[in-house]
Amino acid sequence: MYDGAKVIKRVTLKAANLGRLTVTLPRLAKGTHKIRVLYSGNGYVARSASAYSTLIVK
Repeated sequence: MYDGAKVIKRVTLKAANLGRLTVTLPRLAKGTHKIRVLYSGNGYVARSASAYSTLIVK
């Protein structure tokens, strides 16, 4: 998981998750953050990336 170009969280997606995962973000500084999730892929599923979502921390 990225905030802009900075990695803010790494998690492992397992087959038991059935393609879904809930992630708790670390505490972020006040301001606007551009959050994006990347999946690095494996031998069966291609790499993919989400669009950026804007998160505003007050």
